[in-house]
Amino acid sequence: MSSAVPLQYWDSCVFIEFLAREDEQRVNEIRELIRDAQAGRVRVIVSQLLRAEIVPFAANDQAHSDIIDDFLLSARGVVRFVDVTRSIAEDARRLVADRTAERLTVPDAIHLATALQYEVDVFFTYDGVKDRLRNRSRGLLGLDETLGSPLLKIRVPRADWGPLFEGLQAPS
Repeated sequence: MSSAVPLQYWDSCVFIEFLAREDEQRVNEIRELIRDAQAGRVRVIVSQLLRAEIVPFAANDQAHSDIIDDFLLSARGVVRFVDVTRSIAEDARRLVADRTAERLTVPDAIHLATALQYEVDVFFTYDGVKDRLRNRSRGLLGLDETLGSPLLKIRVPRADWGPLFEGLQAPS
């Protein structure tokens, strides 16, 4: 984690928010994060699991499937896709078993295990902000700084997060 360029993990919901375009503020924030990654100010990794989690809005919606495929293809220059290895799968299984109170899902555990193995500086997610539909107690945001060593920071996506911006006041 001591790399000069911060390493970020983006949960699938970050990509889904960007593609859905339902919240303009979130879309703009993600767009800024993408610019940071394109400029080399941050590095981004995601699990290959992301490819299975981003699905068309409607079944058999070929146009939306094409948009998703194009987006994932273009993301390759900005985002590093990492495989779900045996050790990541085993770590994810342990997380699910150890975190029964949080009702951690297997996909979420895979994302967390990947981020922990790659020792990211921050894990970006919206999971927990408006997560009443999945009936979770806290969502992933509720696990902020409770996993790993050093503790994994789990935050809502913000372009001004990272060592470069520490100590600066947000604009008013």
